[in-house]
Amino acid sequence: THLPLNKHASRSLPTGKIIAGYSTGCSGQEDMILQEAERGVNLLIWSFINLRVDPVSKKQDFGFSINTTCIAAVAQELTRRGLPTSHLISIGGGGAPHPH
Repeated sequence: THLPLNKHASRSLPTGKIIAGYSTGCSGQEDMILQEAERGVNLLIWSFINLRVDPVSKKQDFGFSINTTCIAAVAQELTRRGLPTSHLISIGGGGAPHPH
């Protein structure tokens, strides 16, 4: 999965209090995520990108288990609703593999 990034876009954390929400998925959870943003969540942490060893090249890389199209749609809807929200992506998790 490839996330198109605008190299000229400014990225920052919210100013003031940070109220973070953690999501282990997006598809099917859009309404809940939007409701939490309306309640004040201003930092969304999406999971997971996992470290892995590519089975063909044997090089370390990242494996995506998140739906980036869904995340982009949620981000656009948050902007449309005027809900200032920053986004982070969690790499790995408690039981995630750690390739050597």
